[in-house]
Amino acid sequence: MIYRTGCSGWSYEFWRGKIYNYSEPSSNFLNDYSRIFDTVEIDSTFYAAQGQETVKKWYDSVPDNFLFSPKMPRKITHEERLVKCEDDLVYFIKNISILGEKLGIILVQLPPDFTLNLTVLENFLEVLPSGIKYAVEFRHISWFRKEVYDILKKYNVIMVWSVIDYLKTPEIKTTENLYVRFLGNKSLTKKELGELRINRRSEVMQWVEKIKNHDSGNGTAFIYANNHYEGLSPDTIKFVRYRLGMPAPPPMVVDRQKKLF
Repeated sequence: MIYRTGCSGWSYEFWRGKIYNYSEPSSNFLNDYSRIFDTVEIDSTFYAAQGQETVKKWYDSVPDNFLFSPKMPRKITHEERLVKCEDDLVYFIKNISILGEKLGIILVQLPPDFTLNLTVLENFLEVLPSGIKYAVEFRHISWFRKEVYDILKKYNVIMVWSVIDYLKTPEIKTTENLYVRFLGNKSLTKKELGELRINRRSEVMQWVEKIKNHDSGNGTAFIYANNHYEGLSPDTIKFVRYRLGMPAPPPMVVDRQKKLF
């Protein structure tokens, strides 16, 4: 299995001195990020579908082997709740498809109050354009049942493994690929982000073993960390890579020793 590791987003001012130089213009952040990681989760598309010009800039900013995993807009997942969303879906897919071969997985993140509805799920998956890989993240326990897994397998859609404090995601593999998100909770304030604040290394090690146990030798595992998980997602991913036995990423601007552990 190929391991792709990265962060949820790249445009963080508090990463200056960590992976970006203090003097670096923010317009160069994505290019600098792509020298260290080979994939990224696009968070901004969750808040609004981006125009073609923006998507083209993303494409041009990264090397050929880089992959983006954009979030589907919340208008589709949280407001329309996967129903009567065809126009918004077409607009989003049309623009994000400009990423071409650099498009990894489209993440469909459902809200915590979105409970089990097999009909809605299958109808939605049925209209998704082919030729693109998708992953669905369930945030309510009612979805974790065999009927759901069977539908995902039918449409070759990944069920996301969410490492989140209020919900335990079953380690069910619905395609040859995996999509893992280290999320934690929102206990850290914005001012606290940018440093390692919470020691979750034992939890990371547990999930890395689960990933290894489901490694059939085929497919790709997309593994992302959020800043809220430990405080600084690049350091979380650096540890994930170490536990997976992967080569260390290229040096960050400041390769700091972890002070907490």
